[in-house]
Amino acid sequence: MEKEKKAIFIKYELKKFYYQHTYYQNETPLDANRSGWSSSSLQEKAYSSFLRFFVNPGKVIDLGCGDGSLLKFLVKECPYALIPYGVDFLEQSILIAKKEILPEFSNNFFTGNILNFDIGTFKPNYIIVNPFYVLEEDRKNFIRKSFKALGKNGKLILYEYKGAPGFSAMQKLSETFHMSNPVFFNTDIVSFSIYAKFGGG
Repeated sequence: MEKEKKAIFIKYELKKFYYQHTYYQNETPLDANRSGWSSSSLQEKAYSSFLRFFVNPGKVIDLGCGDGSLLKFLVKECPYALIPYGVDFLEQSILIAKKEILPEFSNNFFTGNILNFDIGTFKPNYIIVNPFYVLEEDRKNFIRKSFKALGKNGKLILYEYKGAPGFSAMQKLSETFHMSNPVFFNTDIVSFSIYAKFGGG
């Protein structure tokens, strides 16, 4: 068991190293836009795809939020008042979120592995997460735990961007979670799987 835990830990550390190198390399944090998009118009088009899922005000937490750019867009463009929260395992990304992207919500951003983060503390109305950020062996339990952590009438919004391996596999992936009645929605940039919680909390 200890060997298995250690192996999983190493896998996450490798993922962390990969993203660290991809977004920051050896450069100083806060010196550039780290959202990773090739153009602002493409970024806006992708982010706009999320708006249709927000039908009430409430708390929204982005698990694997990066620098918080998506949350900033949603707070600004959503017709309903949203309180953003974000978690990411890259300290540089969270620092940018706190200092540059959403400084008015700086206390709502946390550094950590989303797998171990206590989402239920916030009882969010909306949870946004790319399921492929979590290792396959952890994915099912993580998604089910996230759904359970939702507040009353909440939504779990799973997504993947075009160009990533999971873009065309979202529906097949969701079948492995054994959770009822997901809604699938695709644009030419983003693939979604939505789980709504009726009542509860």
